[in-house]
Amino acid sequence: MHHDTEIIAATQVKQTGTATTPKQNSFRLLRYRVTNFRSVTDSGFLDLDHVTALIGVNESGKTNLLLPLWKLNPASSGAIDPMSDYPKAMFGAIRKDPASFQFVQAEFETGEAAAELAELGKVPVEIAAVVSVGRHFDGSYTVTFPLHRPPAAEDRAMVGASIRRTAGIVRLANDGAAQAELRSRAIDTLNAMEASLDGVEHLTANDLIRMRDRVAGLIPEDPPAVSQVVAELRALRKDLGQRMANLLKPDPGQNDAVRKAVLERMPVFVFYSNYGNLDSEIYLPHVVENMK
Repeated sequence: MHHDTEIIAATQVKQTGTATTPKQNSFRLLRYRVTNFRSVTDSGFLDLDHVTALIGVNESGKTNLLLPLWKLNPASSGAIDPMSDYPKAMFGAIRKDPASFQFVQAEFETGEAAAELAELGKVPVEIAAVVSVGRHFDGSYTVTFPLHRPPAAEDRAMVGASIRRTAGIVRLANDGAAQAELRSRAIDTLNAMEASLDGVEHLTANDLIRMRDRVAGLIPEDPPAVSQVVAELRALRKDLGQRMANLLKPDPGQNDAVRKAVLERMPVFVFYSNYGNLDSEIYLPHVVENMK
């Protein structure tokens, strides 16, 4: 039995940077996923290469996999059409709250832009190497970095070692008799904090907040101008606060500057389906140029 096949092409177009146009694009599309768009409930991630063809019988859903990618950032037209793009079974729910429904998610290799995105987001360049952009039915975008995986908890041994080190220095501090009471209270508190870690494997951000605040409570409101005890308590407070911040560090995509830079560099897409008037062999860059 013979089945006609249909091949529809979508291509990424490199943008050129001027004072009024998007910046030079170095992003490369790696994979994308379609959810709740027309007949597609969830395509799963589709891995892509430099050239990728979707081949299938008529009405098998090829177009419904390509249209969302085009509408992620269309070169022209590409408006979201509720009457045709919303799945019929979910039409009412999506129309009521289109911002809650994402219809396409695409992951890009950021290439030369990774260094700038890393600097803007204050993250290692390795984390900025891949970015994910999703679009919702209200037209809004989400930007996330899949390689950004902050730890869920802090190792007890590392925190215990930091407290123990501080307690040891405070015990040997020679700040004079005037600070003897502060030194004694600090040692007792630090020893109690270390003892409370027995039997605990991991510490949450809330655990670290409580410990940081407990250390902060030891520091006098009007501390002496020179005090080794106070200096060490401040250092421990800062260390615990930094460990807490690492657990709570948001995805770089939530940074407005990073988000703006990503959306400026996102490739634009061309969807071309009127292939009946083309030669049997076509060169997509020429098609793109003609469409301009």
